[in-house]
Amino acid sequence: MKLHKILGVVFIFLSLTLSACSQDGKEYSFYGKSKNWIVMYETEISEERGSADYSIEYIGKEPAPEIFGYNIKSSWFEFGVNEETFNEENNVHSGNSECTGPPSNDDSCEVSIKENEKMEAVLEWNGKSEVIEMYRN
Repeated sequence: MKLHKILGVVFIFLSLTLSACSQDGKEYSFYGKSKNWIVMYETEISEERGSADYSIEYIGKEPAPEIFGYNIKSSWFEFGVNEETFNEENNVHSGNSECTGPPSNDDSCEVSIKENEKMEAVLEWNGKSEVIEMYRN
């Protein structure tokens, strides 16, 4: 009987600890659309870890480009590729990134994202270019 009480207390402690850890991450979603492209960026950030998924979809009336370039930036990061191809059906390119902070990395992954934060995506293809403002959903 005493063992059951000890295991019950341990279980409750672990449950509370794990739920507290999972609530530390903050989720953010950004979306932008132009006449030719839709860009989405979703991220979950905590001090220990940051992960992001993004997708770029061509929606233009002309045939989709075989090769395009993009640059996505915000106040806390910037990344891009000069020559990319679609890696999914329906003219969609998607990818992800990850940050690992303490203890495996001395730098924290956590950033401060303001309520009115926006991002910018620049798409280039076939000698054309579009700048897309991305806003939080």
